[in-house]
Amino acid sequence: MVNKYIIEIIPKTKNFTSIIEQLKHLGYYNIEDVAVNKIYSITGNISKTKVLFITKKLLVDPIAEDYNVKNKINKSKYNFVINIWYKPQVLDIVAIYVEKAVKYLGLQKKIKVRCGTQICIKFSKKINIKELKNLIEKIFMNPLIQEYEIV
Repeated sequence: MVNKYIIEIIPKTKNFTSIIEQLKHLGYYNIEDVAVNKIYSITGNISKTKVLFITKKLLVDPIAEDYNVKNKINKSKYNFVINIWYKPQVLDIVAIYVEKAVKYLGLQKKIKVRCGTQICIKFSKKINIKELKNLIEKIFMNPLIQEYEIV
């Protein structure tokens, strides 16, 4: 059975005011809050217990970061959650080394890892999807090597 887990790595100290100020400087005045998290996707015949083990041993710094392991993205306090990933044809070095490190931990199951960035945005007023896509593609990602999904 193939399972897919999304691991959010959440910084314990959150200081995103500079991001909000930079966005306002670029003309995006209706942004109330922004959160930027690292994310990993682990897909394969693997249990949540093993994914938690991998997360604790490899992916998270327990002093500076918290984590959340999910089978699917839940709605949050933000208007939009955007996951940004490398395109499949782009070499994802971090993911490659996580896959190798999992074998060194003694887990021989074949898994597929992707790493990316999660942007959570709360707007003070309603925004249309075209404006959101423009913001994502111009500010948060490189469309030549990355793709995104609005969840």
